[in-house]
Amino acid sequence: MNFAANNEFSKDASPTAIADLVLGLFPKIEGEGAAFYCSAIRAGVISVARACAASDIAMTKYRLIHLMTGCGALDDLLRKVGVAKGSESREYSEFSFFLNQYRDGMGRPVNMQKIKFIFGGMVGRLVVQEQKAA
Repeated sequence: MNFAANNEFSKDASPTAIADLVLGLFPKIEGEGAAFYCSAIRAGVISVARACAASDIAMTKYRLIHLMTGCGALDDLLRKVGVAKGSESREYSEFSFFLNQYRDGMGRPVNMQKIKFIFGGMVGRLVVQEQKAA
């Protein structure tokens, strides 16, 4: 699978396939630290892709970059999942659980410094890949 011309992932691409495509941008790195970051990035991309699908939002490379860098963007996506599926839904609970690990306490906004610490390298790879394609 590859990014389509408009940088959208295939409409029938699973969240796992999207995560694998994103991780494919990274060189092969060995070690515990690399395994931790790859695992965290994979889980995060899968969670975001599922939340986008639950909200009927197309998953694009640009959207992923925005969600991982835009202040309030992940919390806004959680609200959209709540509107689309309900705050008692499995989709809402799973995405909320994912986001809670990046909060400084319950009810607090997502701490973007924590997001950037884990996902900054991924965002950088996505941006570089886009610059090479242009």
